Amino acid sequence: MQSFRPNNEMKSLPRALNFWLFALVILGAWAAIGSADASEPALELRVFPDGPIYAYQSDPARQRSNIVLHSLGVTNLASDEIEVSGVTFSLLEEGVVTQITTIGADEISQHAPSYRMAQQMGTFQRFDSVFGFTPLFGEGGRLSSARVLSEGRSLIFLSQYFSLNGNVDVLRVEVMAISQNGPVTTALDIPVVHYDPAAQYTFPLNGSWFVNVGPNHFSHHRWSQNSEFAIDAIRVGRNGRAFASDGQSVEDFYAFGAPVYAAAEGVVVAAMDGIGPAPLKGVDESFDDFFARMSARQSDLFAEDPLLAAGNFVIIEHEGGEHSVYGHLRQGSLQVAVGDRVLPGMQLGEIGNSGNSLEPHLHFQVMLGADRMWSRGVPVIFQGLAGRDSDVITRQLRSGDFVFSNHVE
Repeated sequence: MQSFRPNNEMKSLPRALNFWLFALVILGAWAAIGSADASEPALELRVFPDGPIYAYQSDPARQRSNIVLHSLGVTNLASDEIEVSGVTFSLLEEGVVTQITTIGADEISQHAPSYRMAQQMGTFQRFDSVFGFTPLFGEGGRLSSARVLSEGRSLIFLSQYFSLNGNVDVLRVEVMAISQNGPVTTALDIPVVHYDPAAQYTFPLNGSWFVNVGPNHFSHHRWSQNSEFAIDAIRVGRNGRAFASDGQSVEDFYAFGAPVYAAAEGVVVAAMDGIGPAPLKGVDESFDDFFARMSARQSDLFAEDPLLAAGNFVIIEHEGGEHSVYGHLRQGSLQVAVGDRVLPGMQLGEIGNSGNSLEPHLHFQVMLGADRMWSRGVPVIFQGLAGRDSDVITRQLRSGDFVFSNHVE
């Protein structure tokens, strides 16, 4: 982590959400910074996680993409009080501003008390790899309940989403404030990057599948930096549902027990087996009641061990330090162990419903490390994957895609 003065160097990145607590399951983090000129009060900016912001290509043919700045921290390092009046986010393409979004004083005043309360309740600390509270503010960080920051007090801004047109390459963050010496503006430039994977990935399932959850902005995955570009794949039958009869057993789901294959060559660096299936939705249970029940179960899992959220899993290290994750596998189905070298198409296990899961499905993601809580998620494009019209999909997958894979014999 580095700290630097305004408009100096750039260092930064995205961070996670303030709603969808249930969605915060497979997560990650880091941080970066910015501050003020020597003649100005020391107002410091940090972002979580560290590094460039990775763009999701929503429509590459029209040069449309989007990004999420997960967490921004603003801290007063001076002895005098500083009143934050606004935050401006500017999208730049080759140095030219193409779009500006502003958070005004009223919005800051609206959210500051609830964020302060969340810190006092331990929410930010409990989900540290999601919100990045410690990387942003340190162990002794203290949020302010108002726009006025005394020495050492901070504000946090969460889940800033931006839709991009063209080749935006920088997100500039500017914080406007007032001190007893006059106006203060502190800026930080964050690179925006279209990630190019080091490894080539094939789809980890064979046959026809439905992308139930992709990296779209309405996906719960998107708001957690480690799972930002993850997908959930299920199988849908001719009846238009994921299960054959009433969905009261895992065996009734079309996806359950389907083989899961390695998406690229690599070495297994982590694996877990032995976790049974999660509860299923009752026949007469409303989804709201089911969701509430599963949210409570998720809290219990996190209290016991946050790593239990992924259920049974396999993590493979690939070329360039990328790691693929295969989650919610069936208990007792793993066919690999730590240290095994695998090739694309080699079976790892079977689809299950273990961990924090609503129904049998495969959770797949690629990260820049083996730590499922803190490693950064990155987007990938699967090789040779056909879509609903049989054409090869040359873009990143999104929620609602029907895909067909026949690369596995």
